[in-house]
Amino acid sequence: MEKLPDYWKLQSELKLQQLVKQKLNLNTAKNVIMFLGDGMGISTVSAARMLLGGEEQNLSFEKFPHFGLSKV
Repeated sequence: MEKLPDYWKLQSELKLQQLVKQKLNLNTAKNVIMFLGDGMGISTVSAARMLLGGEEQNLSFEKFPHFGLSKV
C-alpha cells in the first residue's frame, strides 16, 4: 500500500485534520538558525578541544540540543 501515491495523500490529509483539531502554541520560534561548519570533521573538532584545554572540553555548538556530522 505504501507504494501507492493515494496512500500517502490519505495519510497527509489525516495528519492535517489532527493538527487542525489541536490548539496551536503561539509561543514557539518562527525561525531556525542553522550553523554549518565547513571543514569541521572529527579531527578538526578534536584539535579545537585540545586548544581549549583538553579532550574533555566541549565546543559551544556541541551543547546545542541537536548536533550531527556529515561527510560528503
